[in-house]
Amino acid sequence: FTGSLGANAFIDSGTTSSRTITVTFSNNSAAVSGDSVRVLFTSGCGNSSNKASILSNTNLSLTTAPSMINSTLVKDSCGNRIYRFTAPALSAATTTQPAATGYLWSFIGSLYATATIDSGSLNSKVIRIKFSNNAAAATGDSARVAYTSACGNSLFRSMKLTNVLKACRLGATNLSFTMVDDNVKKTGNLIQFNVFPNPSTKDFNLNFSSANNNEIEVDIIDVRGRLIKSFTSAPNRIINFGTELTSGMYFLIIKSGKETIKSKLIKL
Repeated sequence: FTGSLGANAFIDSGTTSSRTITVTFSNNSAAVSGDSVRVLFTSGCGNSSNKASILSNTNLSLTTAPSMINSTLVKDSCGNRIYRFTAPALSAATTTQPAATGYLWSFIGSLYATATIDSGSLNSKVIRIKFSNNAAAATGDSARVAYTSACGNSLFRSMKLTNVLKACRLGATNLSFTMVDDNVKKTGNLIQFNVFPNPSTKDFNLNFSSANNNEIEVDIIDVRGRLIKSFTSAPNRIINFGTELTSGMYFLIIKSGKETIKSKLIKL
């Protein structure tokens, strides 16, 4: 074997002295001038002249990206919205591309930051994602999938998430709450917290402590009583939140045990 392709090849089966030989090329490039295979006869009187043939290798590129992504809303409960994402079937090999062997999912944006995989995996054809955030998809919130192959991964096929704002009203509760001033440290019987900056043009930081060290629940609702976002956290830490909130006034409700404290948030 001569040329650059032959320099990156190895014998898969047979030998240089057998009638049939199988060669594996680690280079995916097309054959160029000088890339050839040669064979000759051996005999008791010496070797014959070489018979040469130009290699017929064509350029083998990465697999083409999946053609589309299907998105279906499976469950639409507040704080538990499940979407099913489906990729196309694996593509077959062609003369210029290897066969696709698997999938690689990727989700980006603020919505996915609070989401979990409900079923499937990042390497399955179908994956179900559970979103605890009831907000609508914003710029940058997207699902992506690529094919994997022996030659590497294809480019990603992307689609913007189709989540729309879920209007959720907080249910009635027997818990009482204390409304506290927005510009001072908030103090209840068991909870102490402050939010800064407030008002904010970008995001908020929540710094809190709990006298009984219980986990706290945090709800953000708008002025119409719709639940926009919920999350839980251990006490004595700082939580950053609110980047996805649009301009307006919101209520921050923090619960620990039987105590609930309510405070205003202003997003400029």
